[in-house]
Amino acid sequence: MPIVLGIHCGHNAAAAVYVEGKLQAAISEERLSRVKNHLGYPYRAVTECLRMAGAEARHVTHAALSEAVFPWRFFEKPSPAIAVREAWHSFRRDVRGRVRSALGKPPYPKERLVGLFDYERLLYRAGREAGYPRYFLADRFKDVFGFRNARVKFYPHHLTHAYSAYAYSGRPDCLVVTIDGGGFGICHSVNIPREKSLKVLRQTSEQSSPGFFYQDITVLLGFKPLQHEGKITGLAAYGKPEILSDAFRRCLRLTEDGWSFESDFSGSADRQRYLREAIAGRSREDVSAAAQRVLEDAVVPHVRQMVRAQNLRTVALAGGVFANVKLNQHICELPEVDEIFVTPPMGDEGLAWGAALAMMSDGAEGLRPADPTRLTDVYLGPRYPESVCEEALRAARVPYEKLSDEKLFETVATALADG
Repeated sequence: MPIVLGIHCGHNAAAAVYVEGKLQAAISEERLSRVKNHLGYPYRAVTECLRMAGAEARHVTHAALSEAVFPWRFFEKPSPAIAVREAWHSFRRDVRGRVRSALGKPPYPKERLVGLFDYERLLYRAGREAGYPRYFLADRFKDVFGFRNARVKFYPHHLTHAYSAYAYSGRPDCLVVTIDGGGFGICHSVNIPREKSLKVLRQTSEQSSPGFFYQDITVLLGFKPLQHEGKITGLAAYGKPEILSDAFRRCLRLTEDGWSFESDFSGSADRQRYLREAIAGRSREDVSAAAQRVLEDAVVPHVRQMVRAQNLRTVALAGGVFANVKLNQHICELPEVDEIFVTPPMGDEGLAWGAALAMMSDGAEGLRPADPTRLTDVYLGPRYPESVCEEALRAARVPYEKLSDEKLFETVATALADG
């Protein structure tokens, strides 16, 4: 019985498990660790997903990993100097883990991660042959986590984003567009279905990233990146976009041919310096309005052109940029578009099930591609019966009262009215 485990390690770490091609569970690590945008390996999510599927690590036949960051200990070190440095960090981590275990805490100390894109650069500097998979210590990985019978493979960041949208759009003939900050040097892709798999048509380097541009605005206005971008979208409704739009187009615009995005800046530091000077003395509302306008002016015409070129009237969207509801609204309103589908975990948490879906479409032994199906709900995590909730309240010595719906609504409304 094929059991496919999808794993995303990095920001918004997550896991998903499929049994015989059917999704059994998908959980973002932050839901269990209670750490927003959890960064690291999804220890808890993997364990809980397997529990919900009624499986153990040894039952996993395929492990699909998203191409992002991964624990250093599962890679060869490109040079002796790096090996010594990482050995020291590994020793410290092991000591911390033992201390935590002795204190009765889960042995999940913060571990060293390496970005796979950065690892490729380290290989180049060390004069080693490129290609991070050849240096991945798969046997060690399987031994540590008990996936001893699994076939393990990494899948490209934006391809896994694309599968996370395509597979649940319910339409085998849709255009799939992904846009985010960046993953393995890419910030955008356009894909079309080909016999239940996806063919990549276009990509853009993360040097011209719509996601990083919007993130820079978020930071420069004093908000938290990867959390408060929605505040920019909200503030945009109260500002005047024309004041800064032309200035911001130096950071993000559609290429003349309409196929991808471009920028005047090759590095994030130069772009951030320019933006800091450009917004000096301007209101948050005007800055936000201009950022939203520039984002829409780049992305919406691009989607329209791709829809026309491929003659596809349904669009599936993934990547953190599509958490922007105003952008999605404008895409949905295009006369060339009949319907859009935005995958619910549009951020990197969706890479877990996207990696599993990519592996199922990859022709791996014992697997077959998943048929595009309509996603009906996102209740894909653990369930907590009322008895478990009551037990937790008693254990925490929290006073509680069980109310009928009618009494609950009255109590909540009164509390709100009373401030």
